[in-house]
Amino acid sequence: MSEVSARSRIWARISPWMGRLGATTEERVAAAATALCVLLGLWLRARGFFYDAPAFWVDECAWAVYVMEQPLVDLLIRPPGFMAVSKLAAVLFGPTEAALRALPWCAGVAATLFAPFLARRLFSAPAARILFVAIIALHPSAISFAKEYKPYEVSMTLHLALVLLALRYVATRTARDLAWLLALAFLGGPFAQDLVFAYPGIFLVAGYDAFRHRRRHIPAIALTAAAILGVLALQYVLIWSRITEQDSEFWGNKYNVFYGARSRSSYLGWFFDRYQGIATFPGYHRTYWDADWLSESAWSALQGIAVAIWLVIHFVGVASMLLRRRFRELLLLLLPIGVVWVFNAARIWPFGLFRANLFMLGYSAAIAAMSFDRPSLRWPAVRALIPASVLILIPIFWFENGWGPTKRALTYTSQFPEVVVWLSEQPYAKGRPPATLLIDRKSCDPWRYYVEFNPTTSRLRRKLERAYRARCIDSDGRLGDAVMSALDTEERPLWLLFNIRTRTKPVIASVKDRAEIVSRATRGRHTAIALGNAPRKGRDAAPPHP
Repeated sequence: MSEVSARSRIWARISPWMGRLGATTEERVAAAATALCVLLGLWLRARGFFYDAPAFWVDECAWAVYVMEQPLVDLLIRPPGFMAVSKLAAVLFGPTEAALRALPWCAGVAATLFAPFLARRLFSAPAARILFVAIIALHPSAISFAKEYKPYEVSMTLHLALVLLALRYVATRTARDLAWLLALAFLGGPFAQDLVFAYPGIFLVAGYDAFRHRRRHIPAIALTAAAILGVLALQYVLIWSRITEQDSEFWGNKYNVFYGARSRSSYLGWFFDRYQGIATFPGYHRTYWDADWLSESAWSALQGIAVAIWLVIHFVGVASMLLRRRFRELLLLLLPIGVVWVFNAARIWPFGLFRANLFMLGYSAAIAAMSFDRPSLRWPAVRALIPASVLILIPIFWFENGWGPTKRALTYTSQFPEVVVWLSEQPYAKGRPPATLLIDRKSCDPWRYYVEFNPTTSRLRRKLERAYRARCIDSDGRLGDAVMSALDTEERPLWLLFNIRTRTKPVIASVKDRAEIVSRATRGRHTAIALGNAPRKGRDAAPPHP
């Protein structure tokens, strides 16, 4: 009896907690699976921020230099709220990687935590909810940009939060929930300029519901919309009008984000190729599939099959919303993609899979999950796990062969500080002038940030200035001429600091008859090289150190 009584007491204690997980076994299984996805997503975001943190790469270094050197009024071409908070963090805590990445990291954590609540508002079937949460929590781009000093993670979080608050207002129709929605819509703009793509759907849904049920809310919605339009007009006059057509064409041609001369197909083909990137973005894990038990061609074929599957899932999700007359969800999830296309046609914003379009992940993930939102079908507890397991979890654990670097999707990790430390440790002769150090375009901003601003490596600045006379070459095409000219005038070894994406080999090959490598160190994507005069007959080789 005592054993039975003990069990009864234990069950009495845990039953309230079990009830919170759900009334049925299916709901409890779904809640447990959701919690595991969220916890795994939080761990992956902590890794690379609290420990194993990579250094800034070239884009992050450029933004860090901007925020430290330029006044905020000159930084408004970037999200002004994001840059203001970055500036404040740098002043309060120093311009460290962690301080500047803190806002994107907090945004990534927030999106992971409230994804289950958004899933409950969007979907009625546990299978759809689990899939949506798994995509948001475990997506490699969302994980990478949570540890990246760029505003893209903040943008994605704000887009998802607006959808959540809009659905909450439609469900409750309270003034408080409307106030939260309108406040975020207005205050979020300075932190994510791409919220302009979400505004039409958000205000149509909120405005239509208010018109039908709470007409006294219409003035607040209209005033907020007018205020946002005023802010957007002011931003255009002060910021976006400064962007010349040449600037837009340069970036558009560089990344082929606008249909034009570089496009080798019809506009319809170009558009479908870009739309395919958006539709299949939730399955971006396929990019990292690799294992010894399949050949490279087999993996390529398997990735092609995955693209086709995600395309089918996407269009099934769209069709499902149309057939079930879920026009509210269509406005919230599909209309932003259409608005981006309109801006792209006007050659203002990129369309397709692009790092600035990370916010589209939330929309494409929700559309994909709509394919499995079938409340009329009975999904036994285990079956509710099938979509997320087959599409997300099994490929991650089985095909990816490890979790890879802490940052990888549409970005990369960096070890630039190790190059700086290595250069500082090279011996130099006291009293002699510093050796020339030519730095390529992709290494200039990292050099400036880590030598001038980073609190740790900037301690080496005086030592580096005594040893090297750094000179940035802002064009890769001029790098070879700069090296040849320096070899003509330098008696000591000439030092080069290159990014591996620079055409390093042709430069080295062009001077192989006049110089030889006497010292070299490669750390990640950067390499430091010392070139000495090539030895002549009867003479010793050039000294190995400057």
